[in-house]
Amino acid sequence: MRRQPKVALIGGGSWATAIAKMLTNNVDELHWWVRSKDIAQHLHLNGQNPRYLSSVHLDPKQLIVDTDLKRVIEQCDIIFMCVPSAYIFS
Repeated sequence: MRRQPKVALIGGGSWATAIAKMLTNNVDELHWWVRSKDIAQHLHLNGQNPRYLSSVHLDPKQLIVDTDLKRVIEQCDIIFMCVPSAYIFS
């Protein structure tokens, strides 16, 4: 049996939250990097981004939320970059 690729999402804004909803409909688990520890904790506990698209509900059991970018990237086969281009190199 073929293993499902591990998928990462980088970003914590509206765009990332919308993409997270689509990805969780298609993968068993989503590794999600966000900058803020508060948002990471809220996503982990409630499956909801309190700052962006707060009406979107995600299954917390599918989310592996982390604030350590290197750890998220190292664990995954596919990476979705969902941050505004102005912030990619800052």
